[in-house]
Amino acid sequence: QKVFFANHYAIEGKSKSKREICDQIGIEILIDDLPKYALECATPFRKVIIYGEYPWNRVILPGIIRASTWKDVVEAIREYTGR
Repeated sequence: QKVFFANHYAIEGKSKSKREICDQIGIEILIDDLPKYALECATPFRKVIIYGEYPWNRVILPGIIRASTWKDVVEAIREYTGR
């Protein structure tokens, strides 16, 4: 229902991790291209989709769906939400 773009590298004030941001605003599905954040943010209550076919994210991550295209992302979201 909403899309958030997070710049967790704060120039001013306290910086927050992507996990902290997701927890704070109640993110149910995260789309990210970095395995580090995918693993950090995945919980039993938060699904994570790793996006793209980039050299830095070609690892297989247990419990995390890979989406090569935005069409794949939409299909994964529909699978997660049943909509």
